[in-house]
Amino acid sequence: MHCLQNGAVTFGEYDKTRIVQSHLCHQAVFYHRSLFMRYGLYDLKYPLLADHVLHLKLFGDDSVSKSFIDKVIATYEQGGLSDHGKDPDYVNDIESLITEALGNEYIEIYRQGGKKAFDYKKYGDNKQRQQFECEKDESFSPGILFDSQLIPFLLSIQPKVIGIFGCGEQGIRTLKRLGAENYSPSSLCFFDNDESLWGTEVCGVKVSELNFKKLSDCDAILIASMWEWQIRSQLLALGIIEEQIYTVRR
Repeated sequence: MHCLQNGAVTFGEYDKTRIVQSHLCHQAVFYHRSLFMRYGLYDLKYPLLADHVLHLKLFGDDSVSKSFIDKVIATYEQGGLSDHGKDPDYVNDIESLITEALGNEYIEIYRQGGKKAFDYKKYGDNKQRQQFECEKDESFSPGILFDSQLIPFLLSIQPKVIGIFGCGEQGIRTLKRLGAENYSPSSLCFFDNDESLWGTEVCGVKVSELNFKKLSDCDAILIASMWEWQIRSQLLALGIIEEQIYTVRR
């Protein structure tokens, strides 16, 4: 089932790989009571991500029947505690939780897909984030571009049509990076989940309506937002292929 998040349909169908790569919107899930009898209620050790911990267990259990219903079930806005709070116990435990629920083969998906970096940045405390910054290899993940890698990468693939997803500070910084390096694709636009921005301009660049046709016309979609994993999941659910999607980070 789907959520309507800030005006855009998000999430869609999940499997074992996707549940490791992104969080399933629990507002759009119906659980049979027997599952709580079997697995217990949400583990409040994880105040922000107890739902995700439960979902890992459910997707790791092949005896649990799962059905996708192609309907919007929940409408909600961002800005709650999970958008701003920290969950350091989750960050400490997530790899062991994945291993226990799904097996060792899914750890590499978690690490190499960029989700580990997202978790440390968003949910880790200061010590955890500093530790990760010391350990990370900036080339660790396909689809992840750090600022210094952006222009060389674009020069290597020569995309004619580029969409920057995110009109906030990070998106504007990405646009200015292109301008500073005199990189000019044939066509450039912004995308954003805020419908009030559609048809307007940000820094002289048009904000396009969010639909499959306009997104699929892009040779490269650069996610420039703190909501990178939610946006990546949203794009994949809309039918955009993985090879078109890149995340820009500092």
